[in-house]
Amino acid sequence: MNNPPLAAAEFVLALAAGTTINDDRLRPAGGRWYVVGRWRKGKVFVGWVGGVWRLQRGDELLGEVLVEDGDFPWLSGRFRPQPAFAEVKPLFDEELALTEALADSDSAEDVEAWERVYERIAGALTLVAPHGPVPEFLLHVQGDEAWFRWSDEPFTDDRG
Repeated sequence: MNNPPLAAAEFVLALAAGTTINDDRLRPAGGRWYVVGRWRKGKVFVGWVGGVWRLQRGDELLGEVLVEDGDFPWLSGRFRPQPAFAEVKPLFDEELALTEALADSDSAEDVEAWERVYERIAGALTLVAPHGPVPEFLLHVQGDEAWFRWSDEPFTDDRG
């Protein structure tokens, strides 16, 4: 099927109306669309490669991720830290080191250590998508690179 690319507004309106659009229409001129999350009632949020996600502490901007690629469920891109990021960088360094250690370990202690560090990140910071803040996210930062996944609904704690 050779359909012309949809304009951004057409695409968003089609999704809002619940229209199913096949993949050959997901490439408007000048960029790439990608599905980055599913809304309630089956609707999807579609983002633009090149979109900017912000890492914030309250109203303070700590850094920005310029999305360069998506490999569901992960998005990745260039991280542009702001001066205030220096205050939380040690947490991200520790989180990444623990993540890498978990590749070789499945001990409950290692998992709990990672969870404690990440709870400090997620409890103090907010990831803001182009459409607004997301309630849950998993963000890794290494130098000028960042990769993350997110949820538009809060996670539930099933541990009791």
